[in-house]
Amino acid sequence: MTIRAGESDDVTLKGVSHKDGHEFSERIKEAWTRFNLAALEKEAARLDQILAEVMSLAAPSRYPAACHIAPLLEQARALDTSLLSKLNAEAIGRETVARIAPVRKFACDPRTTRANSIAVFVTAELDRWKDFFDTIESKPLTPEQRLSVVVDEDATLVLAGAGSGKTSVITAKAAYLVKAGIRQPEEILLLAFAKNAAAEMSERVEARSGVPIDHAYGCGDARRTLAPWRYDYNNVRPHSSLGNQTPAEARQALEQFDGSAPDALATPETDNYQTQGLSL
Repeated sequence: MTIRAGESDDVTLKGVSHKDGHEFSERIKEAWTRFNLAALEKEAARLDQILAEVMSLAAPSRYPAACHIAPLLEQARALDTSLLSKLNAEAIGRETVARIAPVRKFACDPRTTRANSIAVFVTAELDRWKDFFDTIESKPLTPEQRLSVVVDEDATLVLAGAGSGKTSVITAKAAYLVKAGIRQPEEILLLAFAKNAAAEMSERVEARSGVPIDHAYGCGDARRTLAPWRYDYNNVRPHSSLGNQTPAEARQALEQFDGSAPDALATPETDNYQTQGLSL
């Protein structure tokens, strides 16, 4: 009887009868099954938590930003590497294989999972807020404008020409964030080139959402008001999807899902973030 030892040398037992060899083989299988099930049971709570979060992406309650999902991806990949990828399908059974499959699929292909999750959220959100988008401005927002409002990545770049409705998007975005409970008014900063444009945005947001946005500045006021501020990149926007991550860490999280994104975030000259003055 020969025992396959994987990376090690095979072990050959000579003189073993067919009956004894078969019994020995069955006992090895039983022991291997118990070992696999025990290992899975040991990580049951961890698996349940990760599985629940992965399954929730099928019908997300908030926009699945890269920085929100990155910690979950890290946990899923760690569990897959340490346990799930090593489990024997025959030992744990088809039902268990099917149960852990979503976690393994997410760990191997997070981009597809996130893309599907985004599609589901955006479709549902656009439908949920249809009346709002139809009436927030004098004319209903266009499909592109609506998409710019509901997409909630930590950094979203919208390119638009003159007279295409950029102010309408900013107004709708701020009102949407407040009315949807995603942000508090004091967490929103509105900037415009002209002081009167900034005031107009603030007034329009208040008229649409019922909540005033106090932080709205034109370039001149912004330069005078914000210049004395000090900030630490490690603690910038702790309420947002960036959390306490540095821009470099946020870029890395985004690239796990969307590939190389060299212009997704401003490239700092150094990762040694110290408290600095804000230069406008």
